[in-house]
Amino acid sequence: MRVGLMITATILGLWGAAPPTVALADSYVDCSSSGYGRNYCSVNTRGRVWLDQQYSNDRGPCIENQTWGQDGRGIWVDRGCRGRFRVEDRYSGGGKDKDNTAAVVGGLLIGGLLLGALAANSKNNSDNSSGSSWTGDSRRAVDSCSNEAMSQASRYGSRARIDRITSARAQNRGYSVQGYVAADVGPRTVTYSFDCDFDGRYANVELN
Repeated sequence: MRVGLMITATILGLWGAAPPTVALADSYVDCSSSGYGRNYCSVNTRGRVWLDQQYSNDRGPCIENQTWGQDGRGIWVDRGCRGRFRVEDRYSGGGKDKDNTAAVVGGLLIGGLLLGALAANSKNNSDNSSGSSWTGDSRRAVDSCSNEAMSQASRYGSRARIDRITSARAQNRGYSVQGYVAADVGPRTVTYSFDCDFDGRYANVELN
């Protein structure tokens, strides 16, 4: 607890010392064509936009400038295209790129502190994250939910695998399991959170 407070205080100190103009991270937005009609999703599109992941099937392919695109109103989708889009954010302020050296240095320092804290926390909680502490019925629930989560994630990418299990709790009729599953989508690895209800026979998984 004391170490966590010290790290938090250090991060806040570095954050306060950072310059007022900082680079914003890319953001993601889900946009869907309902009823195969055109739909707009309001988003600031001053930067570039990419299709990060297609949710729709072959009957609603997402093809840039044909079934999806961007304009001054935001991102538009059409003819059944459903997907997650990556939006490049720009610098806040007058519209011109500014020197962000100090922001980068501050980000690296904060990142180093966070990685150190995460590594220590991961070591302390490795048994729980890997699921090695679960036995009997809870182990069956974790295994069944993990297999179903990987099966669903494999629809969107290759090499589906469980990133970590965060909880497995007994409920009225079985177990509730939460965790994260990862898959390789093109050159990137995408991680999804999932919720699973296991009734003793079947695992009902919802990816988020």
